Amino acid sequence: MDAALRAFFVSTLGALLAVGCGRSESEPSTGQPQGGSGVDTGGVGGSGGRGSGSSGGISGSGGVAGMAGAAGSGASSGGDNCPGINFRIAASPNARTSWCIGLPSTCGGLSSGFTVLDAGGALTQYRFCQIDCASCTIGSCPPMPCVPAMALTSSDITPFWDGTHVVSGRCGSASTACLASRCATPGQYQAQVCGFVNPDPNSTNGCASASSDTDLTCAQVSFDYPPASSEPVVITMPAQP
Repeated sequence: MDAALRAFFVSTLGALLAVGCGRSESEPSTGQPQGGSGVDTGGVGGSGGRGSGSSGGISGSGGVAGMAGAAGSGASSGGDNCPGINFRIAASPNARTSWCIGLPSTCGGLSSGFTVLDAGGALTQYRFCQIDCASCTIGSCPPMPCVPAMALTSSDITPFWDGTHVVSGRCGSASTACLASRCATPGQYQAQVCGFVNPDPNSTNGCASASSDTDLTCAQVSFDYPPASSEPVVITMPAQP
């Protein structure tokens, strides 16, 4: 084989190996997540989204005590290792009212009457049947049973918050609008519980029988997050509306 022919074969083989083993320019990067991740308890900056590749960033939340989030460069489901916090909803020791916790004539159950708020307002907690930023596909969409408001008895009600809230973002090459869970920024929050007078406290279905125009009564309590201990945060409903 003469030198020219040998050079041709070597050049052709090198090109084939480069195509077979190399990375296409259009293939998304898989580097380390980027974006804002620092927590500033001084109230100057919040945390942005995290992620990589072609995923869009999660915009920062309004935060607590004036914190403003910074947009990240990628989407992340987050929230897997957030500190949770226990609550206890109790009736006043002098209560002359039997309460139902939740909204009247709805299917939201306890969750419709229990809200965590920061300085910017209520934190979104649920993202059923929405596009998940981590996978850029529709998330869990199970059928939801109709659960009425919950009667507040001497046993109290003990909700649990996992320390996350839902933020909006963008994902995929089409920059599709999506939702993701993120850990709450450390700071002071409020827990709000709303309920109404049980129209028939002697019945097991008393709360479900309330009309939609029933007046609501709400109680609030401030708390720090993350919690300093495992003791529950107590929210006491008033003695009467």
